Amino acid sequence: MEPLLQPGAIVVLDRHYNSLAPYRAHQPNLYAVRSGASLVMRFIELDEGNLILRPYSMTFPVQLLPLAAQESPSDYIVGRVCMVFSEF
Repeated sequence: MEPLLQPGAIVVLDRHYNSLAPYRAHQPNLYAVRSGASLVMRFIELDEGNLILRPYSMTFPVQLLPLAAQESPSDYIVGRVCMVFSEF
């Protein structure tokens, strides 16, 4: 997620916000998402039963997380990134 998240950055999550509805109008939400055994920071869209995980830079590929019939996006969303500390 460079240049948005630098290596060693501390990310603060709002773990109560796992909705795909925008928190602020006209500004996409950055989420912490479970992807296998990892936690990734991505922008998310839902399309035809798939979560589309988009990185900040368009030069990197998107990831697709297929949702089973009984799963919802909130099963994968850990929380909304609300603050990033890059340097102290």
